[in-house]
Amino acid sequence: MAIQYKKDKEELIVYVKGELDYDHGEKLYEFIKQKALEFNRIIINLERVSYVNTDGLQGLISTFNCLKNKKFLVEKLQDNIKEIFAKIGLLNLIPTGK
Repeated sequence: MAIQYKKDKEELIVYVKGELDYDHGEKLYEFIKQKALEFNRIIINLERVSYVNTDGLQGLISTFNCLKNKKFLVEKLQDNIKEIFAKIGLLNLIPTGK
């Protein structure tokens, strides 16, 4: 998994590429937790994520929970990832866009 990011005023856009599993979910969580204080809005772009397992989803949920006071959005989900989000109720929990 690769993480790239772009800063735009008070917004952080995080681009994730590859598979989101235990190690990568934890890496994403730690990366965002470290950057969270600098930004009011955090967007995670999953357009280039091809695979997510339950451990990777836990990393996203942990990220969401640690950012309760921030605006948080997961965007550009692949259809297979969006289907997983829908099946386990994450579309109702984590804000998603586009």
